[in-house]
Amino acid sequence: MAIVKEIVLNKLDVNVQGPSIEVVNRISFMENGEELSRNHTHTHYDFINEADLYASESVFIQSVWENVSGSFISTDGNIV
Repeated sequence: MAIVKEIVLNKLDVNVQGPSIEVVNRISFMENGEELSRNHTHTHYDFINEADLYASESVFIQSVWENVSGSFISTDGNIV
């Protein structure tokens, strides 16, 4: 049987004061329904590496980032 790569979103932490998003994915390699190995990737996105998000993450994560970066909380506590 073939080995299948399975990617699962484990954590999505949204900070609207920054704004930033933290994404943790679990990457498993499966064969015949049995997990052969597991690894986790951790990525932190902010305005500095925003372009990397569009090259590497799902449409769901990109949509969350657009919502967060488009309406983050300013330093006086108001939603911009």
